[in-house]
Amino acid sequence: MSYNIVHHTYISSCSRRISLIKQVCNRGVIKLLKRSLNKQNLTDNVSYILKKRIEAAGGAITISEYMKIVLTNQHTGYYIHREAIGELGDFITSPEISQMFGEIIAIWILNEWANQDKPENIQIVELGPGRGTLMNDILRTFKQISNDNKPLNVSLHLVEISKTMRRFQYQTLVDDNGCETQMKHILECDEVSPQIHGSHGNAVFWYHSLKDVPCEITTFYVLNEFLDALPIHAFKKINDNRYREVMIGWHDNQLAFIIAPGETPASKLLVGSNTEETRDWFEICPEAGIVIEEICKRIEGRQGAALMIDYGHLGNATETFRSFYKHELRHPLVDPGTADLTADVDFKYLLQRASPFNVGIHGPVTQRNFLYSMGIGVRLNTLLAHNSDSKLRRLLIESYKTLTESMGDRFKVLAITPPSRNNLPGFIKYDAGTNC
Repeated sequence: MSYNIVHHTYISSCSRRISLIKQVCNRGVIKLLKRSLNKQNLTDNVSYILKKRIEAAGGAITISEYMKIVLTNQHTGYYIHREAIGELGDFITSPEISQMFGEIIAIWILNEWANQDKPENIQIVELGPGRGTLMNDILRTFKQISNDNKPLNVSLHLVEISKTMRRFQYQTLVDDNGCETQMKHILECDEVSPQIHGSHGNAVFWYHSLKDVPCEITTFYVLNEFLDALPIHAFKKINDNRYREVMIGWHDNQLAFIIAPGETPASKLLVGSNTEETRDWFEICPEAGIVIEEICKRIEGRQGAALMIDYGHLGNATETFRSFYKHELRHPLVDPGTADLTADVDFKYLLQRASPFNVGIHGPVTQRNFLYSMGIGVRLNTLLAHNSDSKLRRLLIESYKTLTESMGDRFKVLAITPPSRNNLPGFIKYDAGTNC
């Protein structure tokens, strides 16, 4: 089979977040290589797996399979074994930048809870919870805001496959006085963890998949920089204006992007006879569509809501597949397994996948619009009024500008609610004059 090599360009982003799903790459290959993997460094291990998988596939694999092998295989996956988030990792996320971000999300959830007749019991589900910082800020804010003295019983449900990140989340959200046995249960459970008593007085559960999370009661879903790391397929227009899938193979003893010589299963399914597409290169993330459909099914006919925040576009971006290493942009095929992989979220595609369901779809709006209209400027002024320390005040202002200016337009916010919800807070056009 003959493949054509393509040159790949990529763009920069100011932030991204760990986002995990349970992906299983070729188990047969991994099982055969397990013994040899212990003798090689990380990059060599992942490259060896990739080379063998490419050979077994006849010379090329999809970008989707490449991302699964590099990010989430259980033996060498980047998200499984590395501390990816924070100053020592490869990227920083909004909750790590400022407490104000989590506080705004908490206020939004409480507002929707109040709008849905204040059910006594609710659950919050976060997909890809990072270090647990966002949930910690949300639960802290819940405690600080009065709810008309009506008790609110919140259980927390975290969808996370990385043992490394589960450990961080446990340390952030659970006060167990160093109980290693309890933590071990969380790290080793295959599907659903036992119930753990959280440090905010709430129950905490861990899951490998969203489908394992119960949905019998009112549920609020939070996806902050989760969808951008799900596996994508990329397609490039060729001379006759048809599209061919962009694959990954070996050229001159290194990984390279190549064009499939004919149709692939993904191109048949995802491109087909689409005559509306005009971009020279476009990317589709089917698994993001599956996640959105699952959330819509859960909200349809029930109470609750979902809030999705990620960097993305409205179906007009081209080559966004890229890598981040130590907070610096890097080619996605360099040293696989040592850096984060990501692609911009196509919100137009998500809207298409959500449209058949009887739910309310709001946005997307920019993160700046969402935060401004939710009152982040008021919150900043309150924090500044209660803090005289010049260093802390400077950090508060800098973090505010990062969230609303540096990340303000690049990041988009999309919400799913019951169909009757109108004039949703955060999705109403803001008045810039009311903010700092």
